[in-house]
Amino acid sequence: MTTYAYIRVSTAEQVDNSSMQEQRRQCKGNAITHGLYLSNFIEDAAVSGAVPFFERIEAKGVSLEPNDVVIVSKLDRFSRDAADALNTIKTLKDMGVKLIINGHGDVTDDSNIMARLML
Repeated sequence: MTTYAYIRVSTAEQVDNSSMQEQRRQCKGNAITHGLYLSNFIEDAAVSGAVPFFERIEAKGVSLEPNDVVIVSKLDRFSRDAADALNTIKTLKDMGVKLIINGHGDVTDDSNIMARLML
């Protein structure tokens, strides 16, 4: 099992400000809250959230495996497209990969009523 923090900013200007640092901090906190060790950071600098999630992480050489966990600081850092987000979350769930979104918990867990409401 590998736990990844996924961090993304859309513009080059955001790379140098505190946005990426804040996302790292939130992902670390979520890992601790869920009793996980955060072993890898996937950082996308100046990449649009409209690009599908799997394309973005594959470009970074990441291939998710069953029991892996992905943590993101906010839903809009994961995806900017509702249909893509829903389809990607379903694919992750089918793969046995957990997705934890700050403030929503594990959105791949059917018993998470907040995640079900959000989706």
